[in-house]
Amino acid sequence: MSDGVDPWAQPSERSPSRDGTQWAAPVNARSIWSGGWTVRRWLALTYVVVVAALAAVSFSDPNATGFRWTEALAFLVTLPAMVGGVIVVFVVGAMIWNVTNAGDGGGPMWPVTAVYTLMFAAIAVVNLSLMGMLVGWRRARRERRAWSSD
Repeated sequence: MSDGVDPWAQPSERSPSRDGTQWAAPVNARSIWSGGWTVRRWLALTYVVVVAALAAVSFSDPNATGFRWTEALAFLVTLPAMVGGVIVVFVVGAMIWNVTNAGDGGGPMWPVTAVYTLMFAAIAVVNLSLMGMLVGWRRARRERRAWSSD
């Protein structure tokens, strides 16, 4: 920028732009989580809760057989982070299933449901972090191109 405004400065440190408004700092992965409860935060919270609910429903019935639509939907909405997390989900899920003797063994099902719900919620949070990094990278790249053309 030719007017010397530091885009990374705090709002109180920024000088006004040519039209009298304040320059906004570029959004990066860290700043997407800072601030108040914005629409993005409510959407992110809703996303994590929906993924957790789908996982809880998918892994709550000890007599379920096959791959149900709720399980498929939970896997789909957690892409792309599920690509790397699928190994953890299956290994940790198999371990908790065997430790509790759930399902046909008659053991308690709630630990299995809780572990799967927590794993899917954690993968949803990883997805949100990946999205935040992507958005921050794209905005910074776009602003660098705009600054270089000034």
